Amino acid sequence: MVEYGYIDESGYLTSKILEEYTEKFRDDDGEIQERIISVEEQANILSGLGWKQVELVDDTKLNCPLYYSVHIAPYDAGDKIRYKYEQRFNVKIVRNKIDELKASLTSNDSCIGDYRITKCYEASLIGESMPYDISELHQKRQEVRNEINRLEALIVSNI
Repeated sequence: MVEYGYIDESGYLTSKILEEYTEKFRDDDGEIQERIISVEEQANILSGLGWKQVELVDDTKLNCPLYYSVHIAPYDAGDKIRYKYEQRFNVKIVRNKIDELKASLTSNDSCIGDYRITKCYEASLIGESMPYDISELHQKRQEVRNEINRLEALIVSNI
């Protein structure tokens, strides 16, 4: 696969994947003919217009640590257009994880949700035995709260 493009004055890349294609045309006798337009022909035309070959994105540079994402920025390297790969802390991913953890504390479907706390509290008020192990429930909920606090601190330290 060959890609050609240019970077405009705003820094945006406009590009096109070049593939061989068939073009129909009328010859001097008015007959419809077909000819194949090669990738090389297209590349020569685009090069004449200031377009340059675009380096393919390197998938191996897209891997990054948890809560980070890769920002890909094209730049003109003279002979071709290349990409810079910059790992950035992604606050949105962390906030989504925090929301997910908070929801697990309040969800009726969660094994640590408020429903189980309410059932234990009701049982204690009327002197019945606890329907769930309250110590284990408290420990698991505290672990979730600790993780929420850790992630919130992570956001503050990376802003």
